[in-house]
Amino acid sequence: MSDYEITDEQIEVMLRYLQNFHPEQATREFAENWLRFWKAKIRDTSVKNLDNDTMEEMFEAFTKLDR
Repeated sequence: MSDYEITDEQIEVMLRYLQNFHPEQATREFAENWLRFWKAKIRDTSVKNLDNDTMEEMFEAFTKLDR
């Protein structure tokens, strides 16, 4: 995954998501780490099939990681 570059635009989008659904985690560092985790988890998942429940399941798994 070292070839995955996160852009400022992607971070801003994720920050907006976090501000709406998980404001206690809405920091730039968390957003960047969450994007990396998210990218790894959905590599084999079709974006068309990614719903809010799946996003929340991934979020819960990510927040339990020891980073």
